[in-house]
Amino acid sequence: MAETNGIAREALGNLDARLDHWKQTLVELCRIPSVSASGFLPEEVRRSAQAMAQALRDAGLEHAEVLEIPGAHPYVYGDWLHQPDAPTVLLYGHHDVMPPGGAGQRAIVMPTLTFAPSKRPLRIHRRGHPVRVGRPLPQRRRR
Repeated sequence: MAETNGIAREALGNLDARLDHWKQTLVELCRIPSVSASGFLPEEVRRSAQAMAQALRDAGLEHAEVLEIPGAHPYVYGDWLHQPDAPTVLLYGHHDVMPPGGAGQRAIVMPTLTFAPSKRPLRIHRRGHPVRVGRPLPQRRRR
């Protein structure tokens, strides 16, 4: 148990030391207009996936890559498999958002400014962010 607490303390210390880096990474991810509905640029969803893959690489994950199958938006995979006896942790999140009102809304409904993140106490806001964007990034709530 003491060893586990030491590892957790070390991990949280590393996260605290790089907190500004991860905040900036999250802000950059939020600025990408990755809307996965018809009428929006699919290239932006791909750019979002590429940026997320890079963020996973920066976090030390291996095999971080953008995967694509016909007829679907790109998705991102990464792993770190160096502790075979440790539990597996699966992180799932979206790097894309939907327009207000859902997938049937036209591109003109959502203004560009919705992708300008704004910082508020303990949070970074933008259209879709509080739902899931950036969840695979390291997170720690300060108390």
